[in-house]
Amino acid sequence: MTQGEVSEDQDAPYVIDTITVPYENPFKALFFISGVDFFSNGDAALCTAHGDVWRVSGLDESLRRVEWRRYATGLYQPLGIKVVDDKVIVLGRDQLTRLHDENDDGEADFYESFNNDLIVIGADHAYAMRLETDPAGNFYFVKSGGYEPHGSALLKVSRDGLSLSVVARGFRHPYGLGVGPKGEITVADNEGNWVPSSKIDLVREGGFFGFLGGKSQAPENIVAGRPLCFLPKVADNSCGGQMWVTSDRWGDYHRGEMLHLSWGRCTLHAVLRQEVGDVWQAATVRFPNLTFLSGAGEGAFHPLDGQLYVVGLDGWQTGAVKDGCFQRVRYTGAPIHMPSSFHVCENGIKIGFTQPLARDAARPENFRVEQWNYRWSGAYGSFHYSVKDPDVVGHDKLEVASATLMPEENGVFLEIPGLQPVDQIHIHTDITAQDGAPLRFDIYGTINCPAPPLTVSR
Repeated sequence: MTQGEVSEDQDAPYVIDTITVPYENPFKALFFISGVDFFSNGDAALCTAHGDVWRVSGLDESLRRVEWRRYATGLYQPLGIKVVDDKVIVLGRDQLTRLHDENDDGEADFYESFNNDLIVIGADHAYAMRLETDPAGNFYFVKSGGYEPHGSALLKVSRDGLSLSVVARGFRHPYGLGVGPKGEITVADNEGNWVPSSKIDLVREGGFFGFLGGKSQAPENIVAGRPLCFLPKVADNSCGGQMWVTSDRWGDYHRGEMLHLSWGRCTLHAVLRQEVGDVWQAATVRFPNLTFLSGAGEGAFHPLDGQLYVVGLDGWQTGAVKDGCFQRVRYTGAPIHMPSSFHVCENGIKIGFTQPLARDAARPENFRVEQWNYRWSGAYGSFHYSVKDPDVVGHDKLEVASATLMPEENGVFLEIPGLQPVDQIHIHTDITAQDGAPLRFDIYGTINCPAPPLTVSR
């Protein structure tokens, strides 16, 4: 039994409550928490990287009496978990295992091999990670380690567990995965060879997303698909998973849209998507004042209280201060001051906000804009390269010719002539809302296809 810590902050719209992890326990079990999902009664199912599954109850408003019960143990590096029809299915490095508590004593006594078609290679970083389901009930996970037939791939297991297939290839070490309410699949990969910077990919079946293993140069005619968005190290040096805001009790902000977790920075980000024809692009912006105790890997909305619960673990190059964490991002009801949309046109960028803007927000000097490209290669990561002079390392500063308020959209249009596809564009905002709240944000986007020019009245 542990007692959680509930934030007393009523001014911020989103706060973090901490469910205290029982690091001291009779099993001397480690708590590098790698996955979370929920039973229908609101209990949580957690898995840990060292082989345990825990059932956690008492996740009420106060968190005064949180009970932890070890549900299963001895699994092979489980890094993903789902609860389907109140049965736990856990993803190990070897297989998907379905757990059964046949005598209802709170512990699994039958470990069923739900699917064991995965080919296991004894290689470094050859993990099976995350576990998500689509609206039809099929399972998805990602496999690192660049070896055929299943390495560096997004994999799908049928709802009945009878078949496994490859959906897409070219992933280096993707600790992030998400499936949206309409079946949208995203994979978030981490910087390294053939991955110039952390990125979120919107996956199309049969696609190739860049990773070429130990090759020093790309074979002729091999081209990686464009990501939904890149993220520079300063924002996210190592990606976690994606979730979609499906709760109606988490405020109106970003309802039905995508969130992203940074494993390396231990932070939460909104993903502001834009569709131009059949091309998608996006920008990310961090939720202010939210930092998790460990590398944020996965989150899920609670079926009863509707709040976002996040788990994490420590490891290489993260800002973690604990081995693992289990925390709740709770909406307090306070006003939300965040960027809400990001639309790129050939002649500028329109940024929407959750609150009306002060009149003096429409000044070009309130915005700093710069851009750069990355280089896809066998080297580890990439420098930032000028778009105007591709052989020069550095950023291009872009002039904001004008800024125009769009009151009906709580937005501002930044006139920036000549926008073109670019790997990374960064906009820093230093403005205020009508109610005086500061709106200082760093927005990092990728431009894949600018929309036609936007005409605005001044």
